[in-house]
Amino acid sequence: MPYYELEYILENLIDILEKKKEAEEGNDEEMQERKSSMMSDAKRMMPGGMPNVSSSGKMSGGMPSMPSAPSMPSFPSIPSNLKI
Repeated sequence: MPYYELEYILENLIDILEKKKEAEEGNDEEMQERKSSMMSDAKRMMPGGMPNVSSSGKMSGGMPSMPSAPSMPSFPSIPSNLKI
């Protein structure tokens, strides 16, 4: 293969790789912008805002507690005439 053909192929390949790199970098920035706008939309829609999450993964602030057993509704027992 003559030198000028090899040079032509390499220049085109370099151009293609540069365009691909620029497109990927643009996509990364675009995804970050979308993510931040979605997060801000979600925060606005939440009634009390989103809870703060610390770096350890635990939520800060007051978490609602589960009701205790006595406050749970009790179900009536099956009448003896309906038992099999």
